Amino acid sequence: MSDGEKNASSLVLGECRDYGMPDKRLIEGDIIEVGKGKIRVMHTPGHTKGSACYVLGNVIFSGDTVFAQGYGRCDLYSGNPQRLNMSLQKLKAHLQKHPKTIIYPGHGGPATLYSALNFIYNG
Repeated sequence: MSDGEKNASSLVLGECRDYGMPDKRLIEGDIIEVGKGKIRVMHTPGHTKGSACYVLGNVIFSGDTVFAQGYGRCDLYSGNPQRLNMSLQKLKAHLQKHPKTIIYPGHGGPATLYSALNFIYNG
């Protein structure tokens, strides 16, 4: 985030920006308490090495890991297609335990995790 050349700010904003370092680094399994809710961090690298999904019950805020009809690009700095595939497999395993999961991606509208993964794997 602190390197304007690596954080892709120029792609979105047309200029490089430094956002500084985060106050805290979240890791797999961390819990974020918001009111009475508990949000679990699921590390899903691939789009970037620090990509994460945030799980709250049957809802996942998936960022750029998975969209309703696709997944985040992995050709930018720290992206990795093999890691993204492993992250999609992790989401597939989550789906087996929680079949009614809804995703709220970083782009586009919400979808079921089932329909998103079905689109990715079966077109």
